[in-house]
Amino acid sequence: MARVLVLGHIGAEARPSWAPWGASRSVWRQDASTSAWQALAPVWERIPQEVQELYARALVAAGRLEEARAVWPAALPRRDLTWAGMMAARSATAIGLADREAAEECYRLLLPAEGEMAGLSTASVTFGPVATALGDLAVFLGRPEAAAGHYGLAAEVARQVGSPHWGEGGA
Repeated sequence: MARVLVLGHIGAEARPSWAPWGASRSVWRQDASTSAWQALAPVWERIPQEVQELYARALVAAGRLEEARAVWPAALPRRDLTWAGMMAARSATAIGLADREAAEECYRLLLPAEGEMAGLSTASVTFGPVATALGDLAVFLGRPEAAAGHYGLAAEVARQVGSPHWGEGGA
């Protein structure tokens, strides 16, 4: 089952670093998306430093891998309220681009946040449980037992926040 992320207009004028979260309204399906990258393209053209992770992720979801490689930032997301969400996007991009080194780095850095909802600290959007991203990374990295544990925790975190759909499936 696909997990869905809705990006809505929230707080873009109040805090510039939230602009990528609120600059467009689109539905991002993690299994296949053709509209998210199109909605994010004008934002990326205007403020690329704020939306690079999301734009690269949307391009990967749309199968536009070479474009994603070209815009994907080498630097890690900054440590602010958006960090876990951006790292979840970075994790999915690393998997989509088959970048094992980046996937390993994402896995290591996200482990301490395993019990959190990625992006929820922004009070505007979430990518679901961090444990889901860790499960997806573990599958990609060939760690099926670790993946099963992460997915189990993801289901529990999703249940605790009243959003059981985030705990469905995996990879």
